[in-house]
Amino acid sequence: VTEGLENRIFNAVRESTGIDEIYEHIKTKRYTLSRIRRIIIKSYLGITKEYSKDVPYIRILGFNDKSKDLLSKMKKSADLPIISKYSDIKKLDDFGKKLFELECRCTDLYNLGYKNPLPCGTEQRSQIIIKNQ
Repeated sequence: VTEGLENRIFNAVRESTGIDEIYEHIKTKRYTLSRIRRIIIKSYLGITKEYSKDVPYIRILGFNDKSKDLLSKMKKSADLPIISKYSDIKKLDDFGKKLFELECRCTDLYNLGYKNPLPCGTEQRSQIIIKNQ
Protein backbone atom coordinates (compact mmCIF):
# COMPACT_ATOMS: atom_id res chain seq x y z
CA VAL A 1 0.00 0.00 0.00
CA THR A 2 1.51 3.28 -1.09
CA GLU A 3 2.13 6.35 0.99
CA GLY A 4 -1.05 8.00 2.26
CA LEU A 5 -3.40 5.36 0.89
CA GLU A 6 -3.46 3.47 4.19
CA ASN A 7 -4.90 6.60 5.86
CA ARG A 8 -7.62 6.90 3.20
CA ILE A 9 -8.51 3.23 3.72
CA PHE A 10 -8.53 3.54 7.52
CA ASN A 11 -10.78 6.63 7.42
CA ALA A 12 -13.10 5.14 4.80
CA VAL A 13 -13.61 1.99 6.87
CA ARG A 14 -14.44 4.05 9.97
CA GLU A 15 -16.92 6.29 8.10
CA SER A 16 -18.66 3.80 5.79
CA THR A 17 -21.51 1.36 6.22
CA GLY A 18 -20.71 -1.02 3.35
CA ILE A 19 -17.98 -2.14 1.01
CA ASP A 20 -19.21 -0.06 -1.96
CA GLU A 21 -19.20 3.05 0.20
CA ILE A 22 -15.67 2.23 1.38
CA TYR A 23 -14.53 1.99 -2.25
CA GLU A 24 -16.16 5.32 -3.10
CA HIS A 25 -14.45 7.08 -0.18
CA ILE A 26 -11.03 5.76 -1.20
CA LYS A 27 -11.31 6.20 -4.98
CA THR A 28 -9.46 9.14 -6.59
CA LYS A 29 -8.07 9.93 -10.04
CA ARG A 30 -4.80 8.35 -8.92
CA TYR A 31 -6.41 5.28 -7.35
CA THR A 32 -9.01 3.74 -9.66
CA LEU A 33 -11.84 1.61 -8.36
CA SER A 34 -10.32 -1.60 -9.76
CA ARG A 35 -6.96 -0.82 -8.15
CA ILE A 36 -8.66 -0.09 -4.81
CA ARG A 37 -10.56 -3.39 -5.01
CA ARG A 38 -7.35 -5.33 -5.67
CA ILE A 39 -5.58 -3.63 -2.76
CA ILE A 40 -8.47 -4.29 -0.35
CA ILE A 41 -8.82 -7.95 -1.39
CA LYS A 42 -5.07 -8.58 -1.20
CA SER A 43 -4.96 -6.97 2.25
CA TYR A 44 -8.00 -8.91 3.46
CA LEU A 45 -6.53 -12.22 2.27
CA GLY A 46 -3.03 -11.41 3.52
CA ILE A 47 -1.40 -11.69 0.09
CA THR A 48 2.18 -10.41 0.16
CA LYS A 49 5.14 -10.43 -2.24
CA GLU A 50 6.19 -13.69 -0.59
CA TYR A 51 3.52 -15.43 -2.68
CA SER A 52 5.27 -14.33 -5.91
CA LYS A 53 7.94 -16.97 -5.31
CA ASP A 54 8.32 -20.11 -7.34
CA VAL A 55 5.39 -22.50 -7.50
CA PRO A 56 5.68 -25.01 -4.61
CA TYR A 57 3.34 -27.68 -6.03
CA ILE A 58 1.38 -28.85 -9.05
CA ARG A 59 -2.37 -28.88 -8.54
CA ILE A 60 -4.40 -31.35 -10.61
CA LEU A 61 -7.99 -30.17 -11.08
CA GLY A 62 -9.04 -32.73 -13.67
CA PHE A 63 -7.97 -34.93 -16.54
CA ASN A 64 -9.35 -37.14 -19.29
CA ASP A 65 -8.74 -40.77 -20.26
CA LYS A 66 -5.86 -39.82 -22.56
CA SER A 67 -3.95 -38.04 -19.81
CA LYS A 68 -4.34 -40.77 -17.17
CA ASP A 69 -0.97 -42.33 -18.10
CA LEU A 70 0.71 -38.93 -18.13
CA LEU A 71 -0.56 -38.24 -14.62
CA SER A 72 0.91 -41.56 -13.40
CA LYS A 73 4.29 -40.70 -14.94
CA MET A 74 4.20 -37.20 -13.46
CA LYS A 75 3.53 -38.53 -9.97
CA LYS A 76 6.69 -40.66 -10.25
CA SER A 77 9.01 -38.15 -11.91
CA ALA A 78 7.87 -34.60 -11.11
CA ASP A 79 10.25 -32.36 -9.18
CA LEU A 80 7.31 -30.75 -7.37
CA PRO A 81 4.70 -32.49 -5.22
CA ILE A 82 1.49 -33.28 -7.10
CA ILE A 83 -1.70 -32.33 -5.28
CA SER A 84 -4.79 -34.18 -6.47
CA LYS A 85 -6.74 -34.35 -3.20
CA TYR A 86 -6.83 -32.43 0.05
CA SER A 87 -4.87 -35.04 2.01
CA ASP A 88 -1.91 -34.54 -0.38
CA ILE A 89 -1.06 -31.22 1.29
CA LYS A 90 0.77 -33.24 3.95
CA LYS A 91 3.55 -33.62 1.34
CA LEU A 92 4.09 -29.86 1.14
CA ASP A 93 6.67 -27.77 2.94
CA ASP A 94 5.51 -24.92 5.19
CA PHE A 95 5.37 -22.40 2.34
CA GLY A 96 3.39 -24.82 0.15
CA LYS A 97 0.87 -25.42 2.95
CA LYS A 98 0.57 -21.68 3.53
CA LEU A 99 -0.05 -21.07 -0.19
CA PHE A 100 -2.62 -23.86 -0.36
CA GLU A 101 -4.50 -22.37 2.60
CA LEU A 102 -4.46 -19.00 0.82
CA GLU A 103 -5.86 -20.70 -2.27
CA CYS A 104 -8.68 -22.11 -0.11
CA ARG A 105 -9.49 -18.69 1.39
CA CYS A 106 -9.52 -17.13 -2.08
CA THR A 107 -11.93 -19.79 -3.34
CA ASP A 108 -14.18 -19.30 -0.30
CA LEU A 109 -14.33 -15.55 -0.91
CA TYR A 110 -14.96 -16.07 -4.65
CA ASN A 111 -17.78 -18.55 -3.93
CA LEU A 112 -19.55 -16.01 -1.73
CA GLY A 113 -19.84 -13.71 -4.76
CA TYR A 114 -22.18 -16.01 -6.69
CA LYS A 115 -25.85 -15.10 -7.00
CA ASN A 116 -26.51 -18.28 -5.02
CA PRO A 117 -23.35 -18.44 -2.88
CA LEU A 118 -21.56 -21.75 -2.50
CA PRO A 119 -20.54 -22.94 0.96
CA CYS A 120 -17.01 -22.34 2.16
CA GLY A 121 -14.60 -25.25 2.24
CA THR A 122 -15.16 -26.45 -1.33
CA GLU A 123 -11.39 -26.73 -1.97
CA GLN A 124 -11.10 -29.22 0.87
CA ARG A 125 -14.06 -31.31 -0.35
CA SER A 126 -13.62 -31.09 -4.15
CA GLN A 127 -12.85 -34.20 -6.17
CA ILE A 128 -10.76 -34.31 -9.35
CA ILE A 129 -12.88 -34.05 -12.49
CA ILE A 130 -12.35 -37.06 -14.75
CA LYS A 131 -13.72 -36.52 -18.23
CA ASN A 132 -14.45 -39.67 -20.21
CA GLN A 133 -14.09 -39.45 -23.98
